[in-house]
Amino acid sequence: MSGRVCVVGLWLLSATVAAQDAGQTQSERIFDDVAASLVIMMEPHWTGARVPHPPEEPRPDLPVAARSVFLPLAVHADASVPRERIEASLRALEHAYLLSQETGFGLPWPDGGRGGTGEFDLYLEPTARGAEVHADAPVAFAFLDAVSSYASVDPEVDADKLESCVAQALAEASFLSQDPAESAQWRHAYGAWLAFAQTGRFGCGDPVASQQLEPWRSYVQDGAEDGGGGALLLEGLSLPRDGGTGRFIREVVQFARQRTWEGSDLRASPDLWETIHAVIEHSSDKLPRSLRRLAADRFFLGNAERRRGATNRALLAADQGVAVPVFWRARWSQLPAHSPTMVPAIEPYGSSYAIVDVRDAAPDSILRVWLRGEYGVEWTMVTMRLDADGRELGRMSAPPRGDVPRGYLPVQLDAGTAAVVIVVLNLSRRLPDADYIDENIRTFRLIVDAEAPASAAAP
Repeated sequence: MSGRVCVVGLWLLSATVAAQDAGQTQSERIFDDVAASLVIMMEPHWTGARVPHPPEEPRPDLPVAARSVFLPLAVHADASVPRERIEASLRALEHAYLLSQETGFGLPWPDGGRGGTGEFDLYLEPTARGAEVHADAPVAFAFLDAVSSYASVDPEVDADKLESCVAQALAEASFLSQDPAESAQWRHAYGAWLAFAQTGRFGCGDPVASQQLEPWRSYVQDGAEDGGGGALLLEGLSLPRDGGTGRFIREVVQFARQRTWEGSDLRASPDLWETIHAVIEHSSDKLPRSLRRLAADRFFLGNAERRRGATNRALLAADQGVAVPVFWRARWSQLPAHSPTMVPAIEPYGSSYAIVDVRDAAPDSILRVWLRGEYGVEWTMVTMRLDADGRELGRMSAPPRGDVPRGYLPVQLDAGTAAVVIVVLNLSRRLPDADYIDENIRTFRLIVDAEAPASAAAP
C-alpha cells in the first residue's frame, strides 16, 4: 500500500504544479480526487464466492382455499383436494409458524401480495420431494440479501407425514427467504432438521435413514441426491451445545447471512459450513472432534441391540430404525488380518465401520489397529470397546496427522470386552462447499493384529 501512496503522491505533486495557473478551485478539485482514490484503494474488496440469484418461479394457478384467522397464512388448492386435507394443512402451517415465531427462528419475508393474498402462501400440488419451495423476487427493503418465497406440499402425502411435511416446507421457505445465496442441500438439511425439532419427524421423506444406509456419503455437499441427511449433522452439533433447544443452529444460520451491495450475483460466503467451523473453532470442541463423536454415536442407532449400548442417549431421538452397515468383520482367532479396500470410497466427513470379535482374547491382550488411507486427505479413526450386551465400555481416537494418511491405535482388552468397533472418517483437506462437487473422495484399508499379554508369553 505504501508504494501506491508514493505513486499517488508523485501524481498529486505534478498535477498541483500543472494546475498552479488554474486557480484555487482546480487545486481543491485535484486534492478531492486524490483523497477519493486513496479511499477506494484502501478499502477491502470482496473476493469470496458468488452465486446467481435464485430464479423467480411462476406460482401455481390455484385459488385460495383457506386462510388463517389470526396469522398471515393462506393455503391454495383446487377442487379435487378434500376439504379435510386443506384444513389439516392450514392447522399444521399455523402450528409450525407459531413454533418458529416463539423460538426465534426466521420466517419468510412478505411477498407483496403475490398469489392474491398478503399472507405466506402454501400450495397443495403434486411435488417430487413431497415438499418444495420457490423464490419470487428480491426484497428491496431488506438490509441483508432476501427474497420472497412460497411453498408447495403434495396433497397425496400420508396423513401421518402431513404435519412434518408442512413444517419442512415452511422451514425451507424461511431459509430461502432469509439466505437466498445458500445451497439447496443446506436448505433441505435445515428444513428436515427443524421439522424434526417441531414434529419428531424429518419432513416428508426419510433423509436420515438414507444417510444411515450410506454413511460414507457427505452430510451436505453438491451432487448429493437431496442433502436432507445433513439434518443428522445439525442434530449432532446442536445437542452438546444447546441441549437440543436448537439455539446453536438458529444462530449459525443467521450468522451466515450477508449483504450484496455490488455486482449482479449474490455473495455466497460465509456459507453454513464456514460459519459452523468459525463458531466451533473458538470452543474446546473443535469440528474434527465433533465429527468423530457423531460418527461413533450414530453406530448405536438403528436396532434395539445397538441402542442398548449407546452412551449418547439424547441422539436416540433421531433414530429412524436404520443401522449403519459394517463393511468388514474379523475374529480374534483370524488375526493378523487385512481388510479389503473400502468400496465405495468415503466422501468428505463420511465414515465407515468395522467390527473385530475379541471374545477369544485373553484378558489384558492388545488389539493393534493400523489405518492406511489414500493420500490427499486427512484421516482419523475411533475405536470403541463393547461388552457382550453391546454396551460401550470406552473409546479412543487417533488424531489426524495432516498429510500423512495413516493412523494407529493399541486397544487394551479387559475380561469384559467382547467386540471392538473401528470407525474411520475422511476429514478431507479443506471445508466442504455445498455449491461445488468435492474431489476429496478417498478409500482406505485396515490392518489388525493381536498381541497376547506378557503373562501368557513362553518363558
